[in-house]
Amino acid sequence: MKNGFCNLKINRAYHLLTERSFEIAERRDRALVIRLNKKLAYDADGDRFITVRGDAVFIPAGATYTTHRVSDDNEYLIVTFSTDEVGEWEIMHVDDIGEARSIHSELCRALVFEDRKSQMRALSLFYRLLSIISEGAGSDSYVSSRKLEIIRPILDYVEENIYSPSLKIGELHRLADISDVYFRKLFITYTGMSPQRYVTAKRLERAREIISDGNTMRVKDVAEAVGYTDALYFSRIYKKRFGNPPS
Repeated sequence: MKNGFCNLKINRAYHLLTERSFEIAERRDRALVIRLNKKLAYDADGDRFITVRGDAVFIPAGATYTTHRVSDDNEYLIVTFSTDEVGEWEIMHVDDIGEARSIHSELCRALVFEDRKSQMRALSLFYRLLSIISEGAGSDSYVSSRKLEIIRPILDYVEENIYSPSLKIGELHRLADISDVYFRKLFITYTGMSPQRYVTAKRLERAREIISDGNTMRVKDVAEAVGYTDALYFSRIYKKRFGNPPS
C-alpha cells in the first residue's frame, strides 16, 4: 500500500446507500471508500476507474472527480481522514467484506465521542481496516509467470507510450482482455504502485531530467514532451512531487 499516513486524523466514518451520482471539486480531505455492491465508475484527471463489490478506493485530498452509476443503487463504507500527505488514487480489494463492515461499524461508534480514548480507538480500528485491505490486495511479492504473461502486453504498451497524451490508463485492461480491477491488482503487485502513480512518476522524472539539463524549453513544451496537454496541471503535480515549480 503506497498511501502515506503521517499525522493521521480520522474525521468521519459513515455508511451510505444512494441512487445519486456525485461531482466532487477539490475534496478537502482524503477518503477510503469500500464498495459493497455492483459497479461504480470514477472519472478523474481524464481517466476512468471502474470499481466493483469489495474494491477499496483511496481518494487523494484535492481530487476533482465525477462518479457514474452502473447499477440502480450504490452502497459504500466511507472513512474520511487527514494526513500530512496528499495521497494518490489507488484501488485495492477487500476479500472479507463482512469483517470490513464489522470494523467500520465499530469505527463509526468510536467517532461518536471526541475524547482521547475514543480517538485512539478509532485510529486502531482504521489500521485494522487497512490491514485486511492489504491482505485482500494480495500478499505475494511477485507475479507468477502465468500472470506476468497476462499483463506483459500492457506493461510493454505503457513503456512504449508513456509520454503520449493519448495513453488512457482506464482502457489498459482491455489490451489483455481482463477486468480493470484484476489488471490494477497485477500491476500493483508487479510495479509496487498503481498504474496512474507509475505513469505520473515516470513522466515527472523525465521532466526533471529535461529541466536539469539546462534546457530552455518553455514549461508548456516540457509538459507536452512528457505527455501532458495541460501545462497548469503539469506544473501543479511537478511542484507537489519535487517541492519547486518547473519554471
